[in-house]
Amino acid sequence: MAGNTKTKEIAKTESNLPTKLSNFDSVEEVMKWANTAIESGLLPDSITEPEQVVTIVQHGKELGLSPMIALNNLHVIAGRPVISSSMLGALLKRKGVEWVWEEDFVTIEKPDKSGSDKRTKLKFFWNSPITDSVMETEFSVTWAQMEVAGYTTKHNWKKYPKEMMRARCLAYGVRANFPEILMGIYSDLEVNDIAGQEERPVEMNQEGEIIILDNNEENK
Repeated sequence: MAGNTKTKEIAKTESNLPTKLSNFDSVEEVMKWANTAIESGLLPDSITEPEQVVTIVQHGKELGLSPMIALNNLHVIAGRPVISSSMLGALLKRKGVEWVWEEDFVTIEKPDKSGSDKRTKLKFFWNSPITDSVMETEFSVTWAQMEVAGYTTKHNWKKYPKEMMRARCLAYGVRANFPEILMGIYSDLEVNDIAGQEERPVEMNQEGEIIILDNNEENK
């Protein structure tokens, strides 16, 4: 019963929140809504100020995300807005793009025959409104490429090599083939690997997705 009561409370709180910033007639109304969202307890612990709420929601609106989805999946790392890597697949499907893992961290031989490598490959499918036919393309990344980039020596890559390759392949693939989906925004795991920046730890959730821990979760 306690679980059902909590679920009803969350649903009630969400239903009371306007769904877009254009619903408001003044800055005061916007800030009041932002404070309500913070007090609901449904937001990440890192979001503590109404100004953060308004900025994230507006950014999400430009990506086609509803306020609550944006607030739980858009973050700020190294001073720049980033999107949760776990959202990329959902954004593709919203755009009518289907995708499958053609290769999932499989062992291959290097082109120069100097040894083995690991490769992760995605295949994308979508219906072209121009040709009215199903289009498809592939995108892949290799462990050797990630080594050259300097990622594989990082703690997160050593701990979750297969999952980090998946996240990077999806992010690169979306940006290369469907740039209108991200509009120049990077994923959280990409920015987390920027040289000279302190690497934040990640963990695998129940769905097998890699997520970056909030600062408060790191200290628990």
